[in-house]
Amino acid sequence: MSQLNFLPWSSVPLSQATLHENLPAVLDNHKFRWASSRRDTQAFAAEHGSALRAHLATTGCVLLRGFPVDGAQDFESLLDGLQIPLGDSYEGGVSPRNAVTGRTFTSTDASGYFLITPHNEMCYLPQRPTCIAFYCEVEPQRYGETPIFNSRETARELPRDLTEKMQRLGVLYRRFTAKRPSYSNVEKTLNQTFGTDDRVKVQRILDKLQARSEWDEKGNLVFDVHMPAFVRHPQSGQDCMNLVIFNRYAHSLDTALFKDRWNPWKLFMINAVMGYVQSKPRAFMRTLWGDGTELSREETQTLLHTAWRHSVLFRWRKGDVLILDNILWGHGRMNVQGPRRILAALGHSYDVHAMTRPAVSMYGRASWSEAGPGGGNY
Repeated sequence: MSQLNFLPWSSVPLSQATLHENLPAVLDNHKFRWASSRRDTQAFAAEHGSALRAHLATTGCVLLRGFPVDGAQDFESLLDGLQIPLGDSYEGGVSPRNAVTGRTFTSTDASGYFLITPHNEMCYLPQRPTCIAFYCEVEPQRYGETPIFNSRETARELPRDLTEKMQRLGVLYRRFTAKRPSYSNVEKTLNQTFGTDDRVKVQRILDKLQARSEWDEKGNLVFDVHMPAFVRHPQSGQDCMNLVIFNRYAHSLDTALFKDRWNPWKLFMINAVMGYVQSKPRAFMRTLWGDGTELSREETQTLLHTAWRHSVLFRWRKGDVLILDNILWGHGRMNVQGPRRILAALGHSYDVHAMTRPAVSMYGRASWSEAGPGGGNY
């Protein structure tokens, strides 16, 4: 068996310095020449899948660069060969995205002007993927990185009083979903969100989500889902911050760290639009404390800027495949100029309340216990 050599993040072009530059995460086929064809790639996956999954169990991220992966089917085949089980549903998801195959989606169809804030995939729902994988089909011309965020280190660095508040209250996601399409591609319809606009079927889904819901006379829906702010990782037993912040402060606080990427007037207008969208009584999503009160600007800034301190911004190259443990690492999207097409595949789901997994985990180990190490008491 050939050796699997993980290089540190510093071995690939980064957009900014990172605290995690020495973290081994990169499998560079250009350097080690494991595969020169699709057949070689499948042989590589079969030979090294176990070692790669073991690596994911500890570090939570891996970038495969320079492998002959061309298109969504090759992407899925690689993940299948690595024995990373995939789901086929984005039911209840927020991001505007479209199915490419039965198990692969566009990562987001949101406008490239905007920065997508740090988040763990589908952290606003109890059923969420164990992992998420990305594939670069069209390399961005400028910017367009998918920043990744170390959720474990972020949780460790938060002030104690804020951590205690998060543990005590959790977070409440209040969402508005319209019966008819919006002028903005940010706001999704009932059918786009749930795969149906039949009220009875949607209500069954909401019941499964343990959501509080209210329908208006036009058939529009507002629903609340209460979630823990931290998830305890089943392998390490360590708490990881798993949340997303949508409020009137978040976008301007995110972009304040990257002002040189926009024309100042354009950035002012973008932040004004996002502030308006998030200030509407029926914003597509609002992040609140579990008791229904708003996060302050100071709390929002502490959470976001702590996450950014523990981020990695690598530059996409065509054919790249990034695999993330969805508890250990969050992700986002930087603004982009020019074409960009990143595809995404979601790992099989787990229930954050029960902390269970199917009999075979993505790491090839025994299933999670009924409550996970330390339980799920948040």
